[in-house]
Amino acid sequence: MNMLKRLRGAALAAALVVAAVLTAAPAQAIPSSWSGPNGHCAYAAPDPAPEWCSGTSAAQGDAATAAAYSTRVEHQDTDFCPCTLPDAWDGTYFEHDANAWAVKITLYAPSGQIAGKIEFHPQGEYVYVYDTLSDGVSLFATINGEKHLPKGGTPYDLAFDEGANVMVSIHTSNGVFESGLGNA
Repeated sequence: MNMLKRLRGAALAAALVVAAVLTAAPAQAIPSSWSGPNGHCAYAAPDPAPEWCSGTSAAQGDAATAAAYSTRVEHQDTDFCPCTLPDAWDGTYFEHDANAWAVKITLYAPSGQIAGKIEFHPQGEYVYVYDTLSDGVSLFATINGEKHLPKGGTPYDLAFDEGANVMVSIHTSNGVFESGLGNA
């Protein structure tokens, strides 16, 4: 039963990613290494995110400002943790949680500095929301549609059913938006 839930969650995540990639402009070929159950942003750190993986949307706010920001979405199968997804702010450490997927979304300012990040940790069902740069751009996260403001190193302690899909999104005051799908 758990395997069926995991496959269903992976299939949903892959479908969402394919839809997002296909609607991105300009159209770009997806690299042959694009594969796996998470189906999004499969590349090795510390290499920068491939162009097809970084996304911004100027649905609202100043399009020129939003276009200067970029995002990086990373998924981690926590069956293979403890593990880290390093970054220049404080790194990210995930604990083991069987049949679960963690999500980390990092927002980069035009300078290349980390402007903010959101992390979903399946073990303990914690969400961290960071606004790391005084750049005049505010941000918040939505977790399955519920709004969460930055709290720095203090996590939100949420509760999800085992195996539930968890949609993690970042929103900024200048119109940047990005999402990633995790699994509790």
